Amino acid sequence: MACIIAESFGAIFFRNAINLGLPAIELRDASKRFNEGDMVEVDLEAGKVRNMATQKAYPFPPMASLVLDILKAGGLLPFIGKTNPNNSPASYLRSALSS
Repeated sequence: MACIIAESFGAIFFRNAINLGLPAIELRDASKRFNEGDMVEVDLEAGKVRNMATQKAYPFPPMASLVLDILKAGGLLPFIGKTNPNNSPASYLRSALSS
């Protein structure tokens, strides 16, 4: 699975990444902890990133359970489809936005 690791994200960027099913992890001093080409192992539920080249692990704030559910589903639209099988994602969003 791909993910983005950076020192900070704007709120809109973060939300869009999650909606697309792409984990976005804020990690302090990320640019100092990794070199280009380093492989990483990410545990979203535990809130840990491991640099496989150095074997050092770095904590990050764990994601909310809803965010993890959206990521596991592959993004917001697949999540809506799975949680509301009788409704299409489009009709679910229309009804949510009209109320």
